[in-house]
Amino acid sequence: MKKPEKTLNEQISEMAMLQFTDKEIATITQLDPDALIRGYSSDIDRGRLLAEAEVRKSVLQMAKQGSTPAQKQFMDLNKRAKNLKLKRP
Repeated sequence: MKKPEKTLNEQISEMAMLQFTDKEIATITQLDPDALIRGYSSDIDRGRLLAEAEVRKSVLQMAKQGSTPAQKQFMDLNKRAKNLKLKRP
């Protein structure tokens, strides 16, 4: 059975995950760059963040295995997250 085709939102998110620039995504999808940004910014942001999450998982795994550079990088990420957190009740 044939796989269902990906929606444009999914395609854009996947290209963002692969770190294509907004202009490159617009070229590939044949969308006007302004239309891409107006209609698909959240898909672009989501794709880039999902890719970053995968990399951070790898950093955490390496840190747990004793990699000093990974431990430092993870602690820097941790400090940044704590400093930039939203107000909580």
